[in-house]
Amino acid sequence: MRTLSEENYLKAIYALKRDGEEKVSVKNIAIYMGNSPASVVDMLKKLSAKELVNYDKKSGADLSSTGNSAALGIIRKHRLWEVFLCEKLGYTWDKVHDIAEQLEHIKSDDLADKLSDYLGNPKFDPHGDPIPDNKGNLPKKDKVLLSKAEQGKSYRVVGVLDASTLFLEHRMRFFNNKLDVIPGVAVTSFSDFGSFAYPGLDLGYALSREMRIYGNMGYTYRIPTYTDLFYSDPSTLGDADLEPEKALAYEIGIRLKEGPLRINAAWFRRDADNLIDYVKNNPDDLWQAANVRGLLTQGWEANLQYALDWQKTRHNVQLGFTQIQDDLSVAPGELSRYSINSFKHRAVGQWRGQWSEKWETTLVYKYGKREGQDAFNVADFSVLYHRPSYTLRLAAENIFGAEYSETNLVPMPKGVVLLELIYKLVP
Repeated sequence: MRTLSEENYLKAIYALKRDGEEKVSVKNIAIYMGNSPASVVDMLKKLSAKELVNYDKKSGADLSSTGNSAALGIIRKHRLWEVFLCEKLGYTWDKVHDIAEQLEHIKSDDLADKLSDYLGNPKFDPHGDPIPDNKGNLPKKDKVLLSKAEQGKSYRVVGVLDASTLFLEHRMRFFNNKLDVIPGVAVTSFSDFGSFAYPGLDLGYALSREMRIYGNMGYTYRIPTYTDLFYSDPSTLGDADLEPEKALAYEIGIRLKEGPLRINAAWFRRDADNLIDYVKNNPDDLWQAANVRGLLTQGWEANLQYALDWQKTRHNVQLGFTQIQDDLSVAPGELSRYSINSFKHRAVGQWRGQWSEKWETTLVYKYGKREGQDAFNVADFSVLYHRPSYTLRLAAENIFGAEYSETNLVPMPKGVVLLELIYKLVP
Protein backbone atom coordinates (compact mmCIF):
# COMPACT_ATOMS: atom_id res chain seq x y z
CA MET A 1 0.00 0.00 0.00
CA ARG A 2 1.40 3.38 -1.04
CA THR A 3 0.85 6.58 0.93
CA LEU A 4 -0.13 9.88 -0.69
CA SER A 5 3.33 11.29 -0.07
CA GLU A 6 5.01 8.25 -1.64
CA GLU A 7 2.87 8.60 -4.76
CA ASN A 8 3.76 12.28 -5.07
CA TYR A 9 7.46 11.38 -4.97
CA LEU A 10 6.97 8.76 -7.69
CA LYS A 11 5.33 11.41 -9.88
CA ALA A 12 8.15 13.86 -9.17
CA ILE A 13 10.86 11.36 -10.15
CA TYR A 14 8.92 10.48 -13.30
CA ALA A 15 8.58 14.17 -14.25
CA LEU A 16 12.26 14.92 -13.65
CA LYS A 17 13.35 11.76 -15.46
CA ARG A 18 11.15 12.75 -18.41
CA ASP A 19 12.99 16.06 -18.57
CA GLY A 20 16.19 14.25 -19.52
CA GLU A 21 18.04 13.28 -16.33
CA GLU A 22 19.64 9.82 -16.45
CA LYS A 23 19.20 9.55 -12.69
CA VAL A 24 17.41 12.17 -10.65
CA SER A 25 19.55 13.84 -7.97
CA VAL A 26 18.39 14.34 -4.39
CA LYS A 27 18.92 18.10 -4.82
CA ASN A 28 16.62 18.34 -7.84
CA ILE A 29 13.93 16.24 -6.14
CA ALA A 30 14.18 18.53 -3.09
CA ILE A 31 13.74 21.62 -5.30
CA TYR A 32 10.83 20.03 -7.17
CA MET A 33 9.04 18.92 -3.99
CA GLY A 34 9.99 21.95 -1.87
CA ASN A 35 11.44 19.69 0.85
CA SER A 36 14.84 19.38 2.51
CA PRO A 37 17.44 16.95 1.08
CA ALA A 38 17.28 14.95 4.33
CA SER A 39 13.51 14.45 3.92
CA VAL A 40 14.02 13.39 0.30
CA VAL A 41 16.68 10.83 1.25
CA ASP A 42 14.40 9.37 3.93
CA MET A 43 11.58 8.96 1.41
CA LEU A 44 13.86 7.44 -1.25
CA LYS A 45 14.96 4.81 1.26
CA LYS A 46 11.32 3.94 1.97
CA LEU A 47 10.54 3.72 -1.75
CA SER A 48 13.65 1.61 -2.33
CA ALA A 49 12.59 -0.79 0.43
CA LYS A 50 9.25 -1.17 -1.37
CA GLU A 51 11.16 -1.80 -4.64
CA LEU A 52 9.58 1.25 -6.29
CA VAL A 53 12.84 3.13 -6.94
CA ASN A 54 16.49 2.30 -7.48
CA TYR A 55 18.39 4.66 -5.19
CA ASP A 56 22.11 5.25 -4.91
CA LYS A 57 23.52 7.89 -2.54
CA LYS A 58 26.01 9.12 -5.13
CA SER A 59 24.14 8.98 -8.45
CA GLY A 60 20.55 9.58 -7.29
CA ALA A 61 17.34 7.72 -8.04
CA ASP A 62 15.26 6.38 -10.87
CA LEU A 63 12.04 4.40 -10.97
CA SER A 64 11.99 0.61 -11.00
CA SER A 65 9.66 -1.04 -13.50
CA THR A 66 7.08 -1.35 -10.71
CA GLY A 67 7.56 2.29 -9.71
CA ASN A 68 7.29 3.48 -13.31
CA SER A 69 4.01 1.60 -13.76
CA ALA A 70 2.71 3.07 -10.50
CA ALA A 71 3.66 6.61 -11.55
CA LEU A 72 1.95 6.24 -14.92
CA GLY A 73 -1.18 4.92 -13.17
CA ILE A 74 -1.31 7.97 -10.89
CA ILE A 75 -0.74 10.33 -13.83
CA ARG A 76 -3.50 8.55 -15.78
CA LYS A 77 -6.00 9.13 -12.97
CA HIS A 78 -4.91 12.75 -12.53
CA ARG A 79 -5.36 13.67 -16.18
CA LEU A 80 -8.66 11.80 -16.54
CA TRP A 81 -10.04 13.70 -13.55
CA GLU A 82 -8.90 16.98 -15.14
CA VAL A 83 -10.90 16.13 -18.28
CA PHE A 84 -13.92 15.21 -16.14
CA LEU A 85 -13.75 18.44 -14.14
CA CYS A 86 -13.54 20.55 -17.31
CA GLU A 87 -16.02 18.75 -19.54
CA LYS A 88 -18.62 17.57 -17.03
CA LEU A 89 -18.45 20.04 -14.12
CA GLY A 90 -17.61 23.21 -16.04
CA TYR A 91 -14.26 24.06 -14.36
CA THR A 92 -11.83 26.12 -16.40
CA TRP A 93 -8.57 24.39 -17.33
CA ASP A 94 -6.49 26.58 -15.00
CA LYS A 95 -8.48 25.50 -11.92
CA VAL A 96 -8.49 21.72 -12.23
CA HIS A 97 -4.91 20.73 -11.37
CA ASP A 98 -5.09 21.10 -7.58
CA ILE A 99 -8.44 19.28 -7.39
CA ALA A 100 -7.11 16.42 -9.52
CA GLU A 101 -4.10 16.25 -7.18
CA GLN A 102 -6.47 14.91 -4.53
CA LEU A 103 -8.61 12.67 -6.74
CA GLU A 104 -5.61 10.95 -8.32
CA HIS A 105 -4.88 9.05 -5.10
CA ILE A 106 -8.12 7.05 -5.22
CA LYS A 107 -6.79 3.50 -5.39
CA SER A 108 -9.34 1.88 -7.74
CA ASP A 109 -7.96 1.20 -11.22
CA ASP A 110 -11.40 -0.06 -12.22
CA LEU A 111 -12.82 3.40 -11.46
CA ALA A 112 -10.18 4.98 -13.72
CA ASP A 113 -11.12 2.59 -16.56
CA LYS A 114 -14.82 3.33 -16.17
CA LEU A 115 -14.10 7.08 -15.98
CA SER A 116 -12.08 6.85 -19.20
CA ASP A 117 -14.92 4.97 -20.96
CA TYR A 118 -17.44 7.55 -19.69
CA LEU A 119 -15.35 10.40 -21.13
CA GLY A 120 -14.86 8.67 -24.48
CA ASN A 121 -11.29 7.50 -23.76
CA PRO A 122 -9.61 10.92 -24.19
CA LYS A 123 -5.98 10.99 -25.33
CA PHE A 124 -5.00 14.38 -23.85
CA ASP A 125 -5.95 16.41 -20.78
CA PRO A 126 -7.09 20.08 -20.82
CA HIS A 127 -3.47 21.27 -20.64
CA GLY A 128 -2.49 19.19 -23.68
CA ASP A 129 -0.60 16.53 -21.73
CA PRO A 130 -0.97 12.90 -22.92
CA ILE A 131 -3.11 10.51 -20.87
CA PRO A 132 -1.59 7.03 -20.42
CA ASP A 133 -3.87 4.11 -21.24
CA ASN A 134 -4.43 1.33 -18.71
CA LYS A 135 -1.26 -0.42 -19.98
CA GLY A 136 0.91 2.67 -19.47
CA ASN A 137 1.20 3.64 -23.15
CA LEU A 138 1.33 7.36 -23.91
CA PRO A 139 -0.23 8.82 -27.09
CA LYS A 140 2.02 11.04 -29.19
CA LYS A 141 1.30 14.41 -30.78
CA ASP A 142 3.55 16.59 -32.90
CA LYS A 143 3.99 19.91 -31.12
CA VAL A 144 6.47 22.76 -30.83
CA LEU A 145 7.02 25.44 -28.19
CA LEU A 146 5.61 28.84 -29.14
CA SER A 147 9.11 30.28 -28.72
CA LYS A 148 10.31 27.89 -31.47
CA ALA A 149 7.46 28.60 -33.91
CA GLU A 150 8.42 29.88 -37.36
CA GLN A 151 7.20 33.30 -38.40
CA GLY A 152 4.53 33.24 -41.11
CA LYS A 153 3.25 29.72 -40.35
CA SER A 154 -0.12 28.89 -38.80
CA TYR A 155 -0.32 26.89 -35.56
CA ARG A 156 -3.01 25.56 -33.24
CA VAL A 157 -2.53 25.73 -29.45
CA VAL A 158 -2.62 22.17 -28.07
CA GLY A 159 -1.19 22.64 -24.59
CA VAL A 160 -0.12 25.07 -21.88
CA LEU A 161 2.24 24.99 -18.90
CA ASP A 162 1.19 26.26 -15.45
CA ALA A 163 4.70 26.70 -14.09
CA SER A 164 8.10 27.42 -15.58
CA THR A 165 11.49 26.75 -14.01
CA LEU A 166 14.94 28.11 -14.84
CA PHE A 167 17.91 26.33 -13.25
CA LEU A 168 21.51 27.56 -13.42
CA GLU A 169 24.66 26.32 -11.70
CA HIS A 170 28.40 26.59 -12.23
CA ARG A 171 31.04 24.10 -11.06
CA MET A 172 34.46 25.40 -9.98
CA ARG A 173 37.44 23.25 -8.94
CA PHE A 174 40.48 24.17 -6.84
CA PHE A 175 43.54 22.55 -5.22
CA ASN A 176 44.23 20.02 -7.97
CA ASN A 177 40.52 19.29 -8.39
CA LYS A 178 40.15 18.20 -4.76
CA LEU A 179 37.75 21.04 -3.87
CA ASP A 180 34.43 21.46 -5.70
CA VAL A 181 32.42 24.67 -5.32
CA ILE A 182 29.05 24.71 -7.07
CA PRO A 183 26.81 27.79 -6.65
CA GLY A 184 23.42 27.67 -8.32
CA VAL A 185 19.91 29.09 -8.43
CA ALA A 186 16.53 27.81 -9.57
CA VAL A 187 13.74 30.28 -10.38
CA THR A 188 10.18 28.94 -10.61
CA SER A 189 7.13 30.88 -11.71
CA PHE A 190 3.69 29.69 -10.57
CA SER A 191 0.50 30.93 -12.17
CA ASP A 192 -1.23 31.47 -8.80
CA PHE A 193 1.65 32.40 -6.46
CA GLY A 194 4.18 34.33 -8.52
CA SER A 195 7.91 33.64 -8.85
CA PHE A 196 10.37 32.21 -6.32
CA ALA A 197 14.16 31.95 -6.40
CA TYR A 198 15.97 28.96 -4.82
CA PRO A 199 19.68 29.87 -4.41
CA GLY A 200 22.02 27.19 -3.18
CA LEU A 201 25.65 26.22 -2.71
CA ASP A 202 27.33 22.79 -2.80
CA LEU A 203 30.86 22.17 -1.48
CA GLY A 204 32.96 19.00 -1.59
CA TYR A 205 36.54 18.11 -0.70
CA ALA A 206 38.30 14.82 -1.50
CA LEU A 207 40.35 13.70 1.51
CA SER A 208 41.48 10.70 -0.52
CA ARG A 209 40.28 8.64 -3.46
CA GLU A 210 37.96 6.77 -1.10
CA MET A 211 36.79 9.50 1.29
CA ARG A 212 35.06 12.83 0.70
CA ILE A 213 33.54 15.50 2.94
CA TYR A 214 30.71 17.65 1.62
CA GLY A 215 28.27 20.36 2.56
CA ASN A 216 25.34 22.18 1.02
CA MET A 217 22.88 24.91 1.83
CA GLY A 218 19.91 26.34 -0.01
CA TYR A 219 16.47 27.92 0.16
CA THR A 220 13.30 25.98 -0.58
CA TYR A 221 9.61 26.91 -0.86
CA ARG A 222 6.44 24.83 -0.69
CA ILE A 223 3.30 26.08 -2.41
CA PRO A 224 0.00 25.29 -0.63
CA THR A 225 -1.89 22.40 -2.26
CA TYR A 226 -5.60 22.29 -2.99
CA THR A 227 -6.05 20.21 0.17
CA ASP A 228 -4.30 22.86 2.27
CA LEU A 229 -6.35 25.67 0.73
CA PHE A 230 -9.86 24.34 0.18
CA TYR A 231 -10.38 20.73 1.19
CA SER A 232 -12.66 19.93 4.12
CA ASP A 233 -14.02 16.72 5.64
CA PRO A 234 -15.48 15.78 9.04
CA SER A 235 -12.07 16.17 10.69
CA THR A 236 -10.17 18.70 8.53
CA LEU A 237 -10.65 22.29 7.33
CA GLY A 238 -8.52 24.10 4.72
CA ASP A 239 -7.54 27.78 4.67
CA ALA A 240 -7.76 29.73 1.41
CA ASP A 241 -5.44 32.46 2.75
CA LEU A 242 -2.36 30.28 3.30
CA GLU A 243 1.02 31.69 2.31
CA PRO A 244 3.86 29.64 0.73
CA GLU A 245 6.18 27.90 3.17
CA LYS A 246 9.87 28.80 2.99
CA ALA A 247 12.97 27.26 4.56
CA LEU A 248 16.76 27.44 4.68
CA ALA A 249 18.41 24.01 4.77
CA TYR A 250 22.00 22.96 5.56
CA GLU A 251 23.80 19.62 5.42
CA ILE A 252 27.37 18.56 6.30
CA GLY A 253 28.57 15.01 5.79
CA ILE A 254 31.27 12.51 4.91
CA ARG A 255 31.28 9.66 2.39
CA LEU A 256 33.50 6.58 2.23
CA LYS A 257 33.74 4.28 -0.79
CA GLU A 258 36.10 1.35 -0.23
CA GLY A 259 35.57 -1.55 -2.65
CA PRO A 260 32.13 -3.07 -1.97
CA LEU A 261 31.64 -0.89 1.13
CA ARG A 262 29.75 2.43 1.11
CA ILE A 263 29.35 4.54 4.26
CA ASN A 264 27.72 7.95 4.55
CA ALA A 265 27.05 10.08 7.64
CA ALA A 266 25.61 13.59 7.76
CA TRP A 267 24.26 16.29 10.07
CA PHE A 268 21.36 18.36 8.76
CA ARG A 269 19.35 21.39 9.79
CA ARG A 270 16.24 23.00 8.28
CA ASP A 271 14.85 26.33 9.53
CA ALA A 272 11.32 26.86 8.15
CA ASP A 273 9.04 29.90 8.34
CA ASN A 274 5.31 29.96 7.60
CA LEU A 275 5.27 26.18 7.98
CA ILE A 276 1.99 24.77 6.66
CA ASP A 277 0.61 22.60 9.44
CA TYR A 278 -2.77 21.43 10.74
CA VAL A 279 -3.49 22.57 14.30
CA LYS A 280 -6.35 22.68 16.82
CA ASN A 281 -6.84 23.94 20.36
CA ASN A 282 -8.98 21.09 21.68
CA PRO A 283 -9.05 17.37 20.86
CA ASP A 284 -12.65 17.62 19.60
CA ASP A 285 -11.94 20.54 17.22
CA LEU A 286 -11.31 20.18 13.50
CA TRP A 287 -7.74 20.10 12.22
CA GLN A 288 -7.30 23.59 10.74
CA ALA A 289 -4.71 24.33 8.05
CA ALA A 290 -2.50 27.24 9.15
CA ASN A 291 0.85 28.92 8.69
CA VAL A 292 2.51 28.30 12.06
CA ARG A 293 5.35 30.57 13.12
CA GLY A 294 8.22 28.23 12.37
CA LEU A 295 9.91 24.87 12.63
CA LEU A 296 13.56 24.13 13.33
CA THR A 297 14.48 20.56 12.36
CA GLN A 298 17.93 19.15 12.93
CA GLY A 299 19.51 15.76 13.35
CA TRP A 300 21.85 13.25 11.84
CA GLU A 301 21.74 10.17 9.67
CA ALA A 302 24.11 7.33 8.87
CA ASN A 303 23.93 4.73 6.11
CA LEU A 304 25.98 1.65 5.30
CA GLN A 305 25.87 -0.47 2.15
CA TYR A 306 27.88 -3.62 1.53
CA ALA A 307 27.85 -5.93 -1.51
CA LEU A 308 29.12 -9.49 -1.21
CA ASP A 309 29.61 -12.24 -3.79
CA TRP A 310 29.38 -15.70 -2.20
CA GLN A 311 29.32 -19.07 -3.99
CA LYS A 312 28.00 -17.64 -7.27
CA THR A 313 25.33 -15.59 -5.49
CA ARG A 314 25.25 -11.87 -4.87
CA HIS A 315 24.09 -10.25 -1.65
CA ASN A 316 23.54 -6.60 -0.77
CA VAL A 317 23.06 -5.30 2.78
CA GLN A 318 21.89 -1.77 3.58
CA LEU A 319 21.57 -0.26 7.06
CA GLY A 320 20.35 3.23 7.89
CA PHE A 321 19.51 5.26 10.98
CA THR A 322 18.07 8.78 11.32
CA GLN A 323 17.62 10.83 14.49
CA ILE A 324 15.51 14.01 14.23
CA GLN A 325 14.79 16.78 16.72
CA ASP A 326 11.97 19.23 15.96
CA ASP A 327 11.44 22.60 17.64
CA LEU A 328 7.96 23.61 16.50
CA SER A 329 6.74 27.16 17.24
CA VAL A 330 3.00 26.81 17.83
CA ALA A 331 0.75 28.65 20.27
CA PRO A 332 0.72 27.36 23.88
CA GLY A 333 -1.78 24.52 24.27
CA GLU A 334 -2.16 24.06 20.50
CA LEU A 335 -2.11 20.53 19.08
CA SER A 336 -0.01 20.02 15.92
CA ARG A 337 -0.52 17.27 13.35
CA TYR A 338 3.07 17.78 12.16
CA SER A 339 4.53 17.01 15.58
CA ILE A 340 2.31 13.93 15.87
CA ASN A 341 3.57 12.61 12.52
CA SER A 342 7.24 13.53 12.95
CA PHE A 343 9.69 10.68 13.47
CA LYS A 344 12.20 11.06 16.30
CA HIS A 345 14.12 7.90 15.49
CA ARG A 346 13.95 5.74 12.39
CA ALA A 347 16.04 2.73 11.35
CA VAL A 348 15.82 0.62 8.20
CA GLY A 349 17.74 -2.52 7.35
CA GLN A 350 17.55 -4.38 4.06
CA TRP A 351 19.12 -7.57 2.78
CA ARG A 352 18.74 -8.52 -0.88
CA GLY A 353 19.95 -11.87 -2.18
CA GLN A 354 20.39 -12.60 -5.90
CA TRP A 355 20.49 -16.41 -5.90
CA SER A 356 20.47 -16.81 -9.66
CA GLU A 357 19.37 -14.98 -12.77
CA LYS A 358 15.81 -16.06 -11.98
CA TRP A 359 15.49 -15.95 -8.19
CA GLU A 360 15.82 -13.00 -5.82
CA THR A 361 14.78 -12.47 -2.19
CA THR A 362 14.50 -9.32 -0.08
CA LEU A 363 14.14 -8.94 3.69
CA VAL A 364 13.38 -5.50 5.17
CA TYR A 365 13.31 -4.45 8.83
CA LYS A 366 11.94 -1.06 9.93
CA TYR A 367 12.00 0.61 13.33
CA GLY A 368 10.27 3.90 14.07
CA LYS A 369 9.47 6.14 17.03
CA ARG A 370 7.21 9.18 16.89
CA GLU A 371 6.63 11.80 19.58
CA GLY A 372 4.12 10.52 22.15
CA GLN A 373 3.69 7.13 20.46
CA ASP A 374 4.99 3.64 21.03
CA ALA A 375 7.92 2.47 18.91
CA PHE A 376 7.18 -0.07 16.19
CA ASN A 377 9.15 -2.90 14.59
CA VAL A 378 8.10 -4.10 11.14
CA ALA A 379 9.47 -6.90 8.94
CA ASP A 380 8.72 -7.47 5.24
CA PHE A 381 9.85 -10.35 3.03
CA SER A 382 9.52 -10.89 -0.72
CA VAL A 383 10.52 -13.46 -3.33
CA LEU A 384 10.92 -12.53 -7.01
CA TYR A 385 11.06 -14.85 -10.01
CA HIS A 386 12.43 -13.19 -13.16
CA ARG A 387 11.84 -14.28 -16.73
CA PRO A 388 12.62 -12.33 -19.94
CA SER A 389 8.99 -11.31 -20.46
CA TYR A 390 7.66 -11.17 -16.90
CA THR A 391 8.46 -10.97 -13.19
CA LEU A 392 6.45 -12.75 -10.49
CA ARG A 393 6.63 -11.29 -6.97
CA LEU A 394 5.29 -12.83 -3.76
CA ALA A 395 5.51 -10.50 -0.74
CA ALA A 396 4.60 -10.71 2.93
CA GLU A 397 4.42 -7.26 4.56
CA ASN A 398 4.32 -6.57 8.31
CA ILE A 399 4.89 -10.25 8.99
CA PHE A 400 4.55 -10.01 12.78
CA GLY A 401 1.41 -7.85 12.76
CA ALA A 402 2.83 -4.73 14.36
CA GLU A 403 0.51 -1.80 15.06
CA TYR A 404 1.94 1.28 13.35
CA SER A 405 0.99 4.17 11.11
CA GLU A 406 2.53 6.00 8.20
CA THR A 407 2.16 9.67 7.18
CA ASN A 408 -1.00 11.43 8.45
CA LEU A 409 -1.51 8.65 11.02
CA VAL A 410 -2.81 6.23 8.38
CA PRO A 411 -2.87 2.83 10.15
CA MET A 412 -1.07 0.11 8.21
CA PRO A 413 -2.47 -3.43 7.84
CA LYS A 414 -1.44 -6.11 10.31
CA GLY A 415 0.04 -8.58 7.90
CA VAL A 416 -0.51 -8.55 4.14
CA VAL A 417 0.34 -11.13 1.48
CA LEU A 418 0.66 -9.81 -2.09
CA LEU A 419 1.05 -11.70 -5.36
CA GLU A 420 2.15 -9.46 -8.25
CA LEU A 421 2.73 -10.20 -11.93
CA ILE A 422 4.70 -7.70 -14.01
CA TYR A 423 4.49 -8.47 -17.72
CA LYS A 424 6.59 -6.75 -20.40
CA LEU A 425 4.68 -6.27 -23.64
CA VAL A 426 7.95 -5.34 -25.34
CA PRO A 427 10.96 -7.34 -23.99
